[in-house]
Amino acid sequence: MSSFRILHFKQFLAKSFTTKYGVTALTESFRQEFIKEKSGVKISSISPGRVKTEITPSYSDENIEGKPHLMPADISAAVLYTLGTPPNVNVKELLISPTESFY
Repeated sequence: MSSFRILHFKQFLAKSFTTKYGVTALTESFRQEFIKEKSGVKISSISPGRVKTEITPSYSDENIEGKPHLMPADISAAVLYTLGTPPNVNVKELLISPTESFY
């Protein structure tokens, strides 16, 4: 799991973006390695936009109100979709954002 925000950099969050992009790059590296080994293992990178969650205090009810955001159930549905694909289908990368979001 990465973050949609890695595609829209803010200077003060450089460390966070570097880490999240690193996860995406590492995921792609593993995916290619598993293909080479003909393992049949599917590797996906799921990158959500802003999600209303208790993990980050700035995403609390009062701070996120009026801002486009996703709910945890939205991400769960995306994960279940990815896991439910047929054996011949691999969702390499899934970027998820709220409909009203510019990012």
